[in-house]
Amino acid sequence: DAAFYDVAGQVYSDYAQIFNKTKQIHYLTRSYLGGEITREYAEKRNKLISTEIKLKMESVNKNNDELPKPPILNDAKSQKLTQDYYGFIKALPRNIENTFDIYSKLFNASISGNSTLINKYDKLSRQSVIILLEGENFIFKLDNEKRSKDHPRSWLNKAIIHSNESQIAIVKAIILEIEGYIDGMGIDRNMESHTYTELAKTSLNSARKAILIGRAKIEPTRNFDRSRLSGTAFDKHIPIFDKMSESYYESFDIEGNILDILQVINDASPSDEDMQEAGILWASLVVKRTNLMSKRNKWFSKTLRQIKH
Repeated sequence: DAAFYDVAGQVYSDYAQIFNKTKQIHYLTRSYLGGEITREYAEKRNKLISTEIKLKMESVNKNNDELPKPPILNDAKSQKLTQDYYGFIKALPRNIENTFDIYSKLFNASISGNSTLINKYDKLSRQSVIILLEGENFIFKLDNEKRSKDHPRSWLNKAIIHSNESQIAIVKAIILEIEGYIDGMGIDRNMESHTYTELAKTSLNSARKAILIGRAKIEPTRNFDRSRLSGTAFDKHIPIFDKMSESYYESFDIEGNILDILQVINDASPSDEDMQEAGILWASLVVKRTNLMSKRNKWFSKTLRQIKH
C-alpha cells in the first residue's frame, strides 16, 4: 500500500513542478509582447525552457508508467477514492502536455505578431490552468476524505483548495476581459468580472481561516509530553514526528504568502498587469509547497515501515 502512495505522491509533485515550468513560457511571452526582451532572447529562452520540460516529462512519464496498481481496500468508499486518485495521476501527462502545447502556440503566435491567434491561445492557456487547478482540488478533497478534522494536513488541504478556488475566480474574470476584446463589441462585463473578484475574496478569507485553524491543530503535538513515549516502540521516532510538526508550520507560512500574492492580483483584477511578477513569486512558493509535502510523505512512509519491522 505504501509503495503506491509513495510513488503517486512523488509523481504528482514532479508534474506540479513541470506545470510551473510551463508557465515560464507564458511569462516569457508577456515579456516579449511588452517589449521588455528582444525576439532573439525570447526564442533562445523558449528553446531552453521547452527542452527542459520535454526532458523532465520523459523522466516523470516513465515513473508514471511504473506506478503500482492501487491497493485493494475493504472499504468501498476508500477503494473508489483510491481508484479516482489513480485515474487522476494517470491523466496528468495528457493534461500537462496539452497546457505545454497551448503555451508554445501562444509564444509562436506572439513572435509572428498574429493578434487573433494570440488572443485565442491566451484564452485557452488560462482555461487549461483552470482545469489543472480543479484537478488539484479534486486530489486534496480526496485526501481529506480519509483524514480526521483534527489533523493539520486536513486544514492545510482546505487552505490550498480555497486558494485554488480564488485563482480560478481570478482567471475567469480575466477570461471575460479577453472575450470582450476578441468580440470587439464593447460589451460592459464589469458586473460579471466583479462577481468573480468577490468570489475570489470569499475564497481567500476562507483559506486564511483554514490556516488559523490548522496552526491550532499542530499545538497539541508540539506540547505533547514526550516522556510518556519513553520505552515504547515510538520512542525513537519522536524526532521525525517533531520534524513533521514543524514542517506544517512552514507549510502554513507558505500558504499565507501565496494568499498575500493572490490578494494583490485580485485587487488589480480583471487587469493582469502585475500578473507576471506575482505569478513568478507564486510559482516559486508552490514548488516549496510540493517539496514539503513530498518530504513529509517520505518521512511518514519510512517511519511506518520501520514501525512495522
